Amino acid sequence: MQNAYRIGNKLMPYILYIAILLPLVVFYYYVYKYATNMPREDDYDAILVFLTKYKYADFQGRLSLLFTQHNEHRIVPSRIVYAIYYSITGQINFRHLILLNAGILTLLFLNISLFVKKAIPEYWQVCVLVTSMCVFDLSGFENMNFAMAGIQNFGVILAFTASLYFYGKNPKGFLVLALLLQCICTFSSGNGNLGSAIIVLYALFTKDKTKITVALATFLISAPLYYLHYIKPQTNFFTLDPFKFIPFFLHAAGAHFSLTYGISAGGLLFAILIAARPIGKRLSIAASRLPIVCLALFAIGSLGVMSLFRGNMPLWCSTASRYHIYSHLLTAIAFVFLVIEMKNERIVRSMMFTIVVGLFFFYNWNVKDGGYGMKAFRTELRSMNYHYPDSSRARVISEEACKEGIYCIEKHRADKIPAVFGSVEE
Repeated sequence: MQNAYRIGNKLMPYILYIAILLPLVVFYYYVYKYATNMPREDDYDAILVFLTKYKYADFQGRLSLLFTQHNEHRIVPSRIVYAIYYSITGQINFRHLILLNAGILTLLFLNISLFVKKAIPEYWQVCVLVTSMCVFDLSGFENMNFAMAGIQNFGVILAFTASLYFYGKNPKGFLVLALLLQCICTFSSGNGNLGSAIIVLYALFTKDKTKITVALATFLISAPLYYLHYIKPQTNFFTLDPFKFIPFFLHAAGAHFSLTYGISAGGLLFAILIAARPIGKRLSIAASRLPIVCLALFAIGSLGVMSLFRGNMPLWCSTASRYHIYSHLLTAIAFVFLVIEMKNERIVRSMMFTIVVGLFFFYNWNVKDGGYGMKAFRTELRSMNYHYPDSSRARVISEEACKEGIYCIEKHRADKIPAVFGSVEE
């Protein structure tokens, strides 16, 4: 009996490693299976219009195009990716960009895993397993088959966490890379300035004067530049009505657990985060927890801003799958802080097992839902003439891009998706 117990203890780390990789494998399987070389929604303006103009612009014109607004956002790093891909290949392939999105998410997962391992070395494998199930959850399927959405939504979080990572490194020679990533975060998306401000907060908690100076100076320079020649979008989505934006916010925070359980799940996540007390007396935070606390603040702040600026929309919009990544992160972070707070070894092991089983139930549910969503979107892209709110404008954009040799939609509408372990129509 004792030998079996010892063998089990020796095998458990390897079992956990395999379990950690499984959500990643499932994620890549579905991306490879359903990602199509076709534009949808903002892809038309953010990629095709941009490249059509970029092709004939001079150096100054190209630089200006990189910083031009896309709706309320500046998406400079995304546009740099499009420009580099086009410069190398002479065209654009949306499927390749979607596969790149999966790579960005993988790097994000690895970065967060490093934070988790540092924060809770004793149970880091179980915590990373939960992080894997959350980060690679398929309910965020829009980022898995929507080229510009994935690069923007995953990219800003990767730049944020990577900047935290390098600000936390010693020696200080990594500061140049840290401030560069902080700038990339600022110009990646509308919530990039929020991320840059939280990076300053991170530097303040390190109490390192050099890091504080660099982070603060980077923020004070890059944040105003973001709003240089900024044009406020004309929409009716903004609201300060608490009866609208609070339910919207809670639903968005609990989106990992579906629209049905959104408000209750969002409330439970915040109750756990507060009860776990990641921030101690006199606003003290353990250095090992600091990056995860900052990531939680970034996720909460991003959802809060989104809820204010979109709270006038129907409530179901709060759980749009492209924004699920923030709910996924909050779910993983809540679990990590809960494990850290538990002191009794017997209780923490029982609790971890129970919660992991429960989260696996939702993960399995979301795999089915996400797989259905990806297949439905692929069918929709192929059946609609143009997947855009204004189909006539999409037609003009597509025809111009085709004429310039950048991308011809009709050539790819009937493209076969590579089969993975059988027919893709299964």
